[in-house]
Order: sequence, then C-alpha cells, then structure tokens
Amino acid sequence: MNFINPVGIQIIDGSAYKRKRTFTKQKKETNFFNYLRNIVAAFLTLILVVFLLWSVNKTDLKSLNTEVVSDMIEEPVITDVIPTENPFEFYNAKSHSMINVFDSIVTEYGNSISLLSIVDGVVSAEGNESLLSLLNGVDPNAVKQIDLSKNKVVYKIDPYLPTELSTNSTSISNFLNWILDIEEIEFKIIDGVLLEREVDNIILRIDGLELSNEIIDQITNYNNFIMRKILFTKADNSIHFYITVLS
Repeated sequence: MNFINPVGIQIIDGSAYKRKRTFTKQKKETNFFNYLRNIVAAFLTLILVVFLLWSVNKTDLKSLNTEVVSDMIEEPVITDVIPTENPFEFYNAKSHSMINVFDSIVTEYGNSISLLSIVDGVVSAEGNESLLSLLNGVDPNAVKQIDLSKNKVVYKIDPYLPTELSTNSTSISNFLNWILDIEEIEFKIIDGVLLEREVDNIILRIDGLELSNEIIDQITNYNNFIMRKILFTKADNSIHFYITVLS
C-alpha cells in the first residue's frame, strides 16, 4: 500500500491500481446557517464563562471555624480580668453576660436569626436579613467579623456581674432529677477540669425557646452553674447549652 500518497498508485494483491484524483469546485455562496450556528455557539460559550466567573466569585474560600457544642471545652486563657477575690467569679461574669445577650437577641431578632452561637464571650450570629443593628453600641475593637453575604456578625461581649448574685447552689443530681421527666430535653454529662478543679459538664439539647427560658431561670438561681456555650439553630428550633457545674 502507498500510505504516503493515498491518491497515487496502489498495489493490492500484487496488482497495480491508479486512483483518479477528483476535484470538486467550491461554491462561493454564503452559508448563512454556518454563520448562525457559530454565533449561537459563541453566545452560549459567553454565558457559560460568565456563569463560571460568577460562581467562583460567590464561593467563600475561607475555611469555616465552626464551634461544636458537644466538644470538650478547654480552659481558656483569661484576658478580661475583673476585680474579684474568687477566680470562678470571672466565669460567672461571662456566664451572666452570655445568657443576657442570648435572651436579648432571640427576643428582639428571633424571626431574623437562623444561627446563633455564643462561646466564651464571643457572639456569632447569622440571619435571613441584615443583623448590623446588633453592633449598635458595640466597641468597634470588639467586632471580629462582618460578612454581608451571609448576614453574619461576630463580636466580643464584656463580662459583668449582676448587682445581686444568688448565693444558692445545688448538686448536679438534683438538677438532673428536675429535667429527667421533660421529654423535650436530652442531656449528656462529661467530666472536666476548670482552674485545676474537677467539675461536671452538662450538655443539654432543648426543643423550643420557651423551655430554654425555664432552664436559664434554673441556671441563674445557682451560683455554681456556669454557662460556657450556647447554640441556637432556627432550622429545627433547637438550643444547646453547655454548662459547667462546680461541686
């Protein structure tokens, strides 16, 4: 076979064959269908490129730093010092401020909040509309993050002690006896250490804000109950409380 010149002489089964070259005269007529097809293809390609660029622009490339309520809480470094003779009062101060902020936000922004977490004195809130008004009165230096695309704000709150503190205390067993008969509450107990002292940590999952108010009333009635984490999820109307109980 002659592969170099396929239209030249070919040898098949020992016999020589010569192909005739055939030429077709090209018409000079304009093919409007091809032009139209090319225009449509270019337009679709442009749309695809614009869509890809838009998708990349909307993608949040930052890794998420999500706090999980059921994780063990490591003892934080104390950076906000308030005058006190009892070192545990610092955590009580944070506990009271976190509870008050949680109650204030869900009361005023309950219909707008989709996710709210308060961990170690830091508030992170996301909603279905702008939550910038949450920052009214907040020190600009305390604002950690503003993400308008997610209607998300993150800021730090100052710890404070109420003028009237409860001097009552109760055991973890008495507290659990109170919640055992409530079907809408699930709990888990984890041993821990706070300021070199062994403590009990309770994780509560509560269905509904109304019931969470009853839990908060119980917690604030005892000076040995310290709120460490709060998580509210609007999708399933659930609240998680992570509480440290001093024995």
